[in-house]
Amino acid sequence: MSALPVSARRPRLIATDLDGTVIGYAHTRTGRISPRTVAALRRAHAEGIVVVFVTGRPLRWLGPLRAQLGEVGPVICSNGAVVADTATDEVLLHHALDRAAIDHVVRRIRALDPAATFGAEALEGFFWEDAFASDELGQTRAASLEAALPGDATVVKLMAKSGGIEPDVFLAAVRELGDGLVTATHSAPGMSLVEMSAPGVHKAATLAEFARGTGVEAADVVAFGDMPNDAEMLAWAGLGLAVASAHASLRAVADGVVGACDDDGVAAAIEALLALPKA
Repeated sequence: MSALPVSARRPRLIATDLDGTVIGYAHTRTGRISPRTVAALRRAHAEGIVVVFVTGRPLRWLGPLRAQLGEVGPVICSNGAVVADTATDEVLLHHALDRAAIDHVVRRIRALDPAATFGAEALEGFFWEDAFASDELGQTRAASLEAALPGDATVVKLMAKSGGIEPDVFLAAVRELGDGLVTATHSAPGMSLVEMSAPGVHKAATLAEFARGTGVEAADVVAFGDMPNDAEMLAWAGLGLAVASAHASLRAVADGVVGACDDDGVAAAIEALLALPKA
């Protein structure tokens, strides 16, 4: 593990990704955060530091946070498309995709990869093609996304899974063919899954909007992440830190590297930050 950069200072806001950063991939379904990390986040909150979770997770996967962290939050989820209060399940803000844009991008991705499959996260639930996933609950699936997705659904994230294109190559291709109608990113290790939000919507944009509302400047923010969908957030924050287990592209652009997710790297970094003098 690398030490904190010498320029590090005690933050006013800590923003952290969840899966692969403070939740090990073995615990994705349960959402388990280690006791050490829970204690570090709670201590930061108790000492007056704003703690924000910034994740690609959908609303329906946020329940485990409430049980473990109580009032610590809120959560910016679906890669910045939704801000939610986990204590009340209230959606505080959302950025929806245009339905015509969804239809256009789906057609173009199918032309690129006829074996591609699709799913859509909406405020009303998850809608997906039969071939996209086999372990989701509910009755919102069909042979095609068009058949599964109601016309009035408020879609906040469109997902496309390639039938055989390598993950980083697939992401680059979707970004090119998206025609500026979507913001595309990737967060699932080893899986050719591209996640798309409305234009200009990503973790950093919504985090910046939230921080302004609390009177916090980017220079006073420390952000943690592990995948390409965290890149803008780490670049925006005054101190952007990647975990040692992060995607190589994120480690390359981060201001520093902390311990791996499974080694409580974020907890150790927060403990070190809290030991710094208050401004």
